Amino acid sequence: MKLNLLQVLAFLAVANVAGQSREEKLKIQSSYDENQINILNASLEISASEKRVRIAEYVSKNPTVKVDYFADGRQYHMVDVIDGEPIYIATDNATEGGAIKVNRLYPGGSLGLSLEGLGLEAGVWDGGWIRPTHNQFQLNGVSRVTIQDGVGGTFSQHGTHVGGTVGASGLGSGNSSLKGMAPKVSILSYNWDNDMVEVSQRAQAGLLVSNHSYGIPISNDQNQVTLPSWYPGCYNNDARDWDAILYTYPYYLHVKSAGNEGITNYSGGLGAGLDKLTAEANCKNNLVVANASTNANPPQYILGAWSINASSSQGTNR
Repeated sequence: MKLNLLQVLAFLAVANVAGQSREEKLKIQSSYDENQINILNASLEISASEKRVRIAEYVSKNPTVKVDYFADGRQYHMVDVIDGEPIYIATDNATEGGAIKVNRLYPGGSLGLSLEGLGLEAGVWDGGWIRPTHNQFQLNGVSRVTIQDGVGGTFSQHGTHVGGTVGASGLGSGNSSLKGMAPKVSILSYNWDNDMVEVSQRAQAGLLVSNHSYGIPISNDQNQVTLPSWYPGCYNNDARDWDAILYTYPYYLHVKSAGNEGITNYSGGLGAGLDKLTAEANCKNNLVVANASTNANPPQYILGAWSINASSSQGTNR
């Protein structure tokens, strides 16, 4: 079984007994420095604009290159051009699991807390939107998922799967393993375009946590290394910008997948299985989670030894 950032996100999402009231949001907002926020947002907009220009120039010179494509179950999207080569982000695999014993927080759980995420919000940025009409996201006839950055369009299977891991109700499924980690949490669904700017805006409004199950892979869908050797482990501009967001909004936590490049080989790495983290996975202040193997045994969720899968990306960073 693979355990990843989604389980951690959901655990965080149910960590507040009373939920997050409007007054609590206002208190958080009032604690932030408005001048610092304005400086941050201006910097993020400039960075995003510069990337769009580099992409547009590259595509105009290479019209056959795809900005978006799907391959082997993963979605790819061009986000920058570095050293004359396109840089893509790609969705990371996500698998549900009960190994963190989140069931102990539920009504009837051994901790006596009866927590299910009611009254809390979790942001989910992904390659596409979560399908809000899915029956696992309904509460009293109303969807707990709201699309934040678009109207209509195509919903994402991967995004919906991620959203289900975070907050599927499990009702009517006949299978308790389909229950999300926070089955009553409200989910704010975004696609991954302009994610840093959107996160800053939402964190300013009091968002506490968001999930990002995607990243920049070292190799493409044909197992060809596409990044310069200095890029993995590098604390680059993206890592710096995410850290700036986290510094500006100290109540907010960015939860990020480490990636699945553990067995990828490239010239210049620091050691076998190491030096595989890219971009914001090298941040200093976010939560980066590897995929790990357990011998969890539902429904008791008896947890034995943990080990990081060989496929999981790991540091160190430079």
